Amino acid sequence: MRGRWGAVSSSLIAFACAGREPAPLAPDDGSEVAPTAMPTAEPARRAAAAADSVVASALATVERRRELRSKGAIKGRTIERAEMVAFVKKQLADKIPAPIVRAQTELLFALGVVPENFDYEESLLELMGTQLAGFYDPKQKTMFLSRDLPPLEREATLAHELVHALQDQHYDLEKLIKFREDATDQQSALHALAE
Repeated sequence: MRGRWGAVSSSLIAFACAGREPAPLAPDDGSEVAPTAMPTAEPARRAAAAADSVVASALATVERRRELRSKGAIKGRTIERAEMVAFVKKQLADKIPAPIVRAQTELLFALGVVPENFDYEESLLELMGTQLAGFYDPKQKTMFLSRDLPPLEREATLAHELVHALQDQHYDLEKLIKFREDATDQQSALHALAE
């Protein structure tokens, strides 16, 4: 079952985010990014450039520390926690077969570690809503961060998630961690290695 848990939890890391186009990341200079609905194209272009600059700067540091060069640009965007929960919910529905989610729930009940009224999916969404700080989307080549992160947490999250971006660029991480019923042990090992 450990492999199934890894499939459920780690598959939520690196896939596309649904919903409206998120706002760019806040620049490192302490200035604020304009709201998502900007009156003209120029402020939006400047905000996106500032966000991309924040990600590029963090990426340069990650490249040096991991000794792995980026194969392409990575954009930066911030999103609300509610959007992150929507992302996780969509990933559960799209990427993890319902029987796997049910099996995980049954295991927790069988072990007696959850109460009778426990809802696995809702519990996971609640946890992700409070704990998920960011993710890299390989389809959009974009780094998404929660809008409410303090600067130090933003820096740590950027560094961690940009490692996943480099892994994806070099080793096709998305393909490697895609759920397969016959490879849960292999996927758990790959998830552990990626983390």
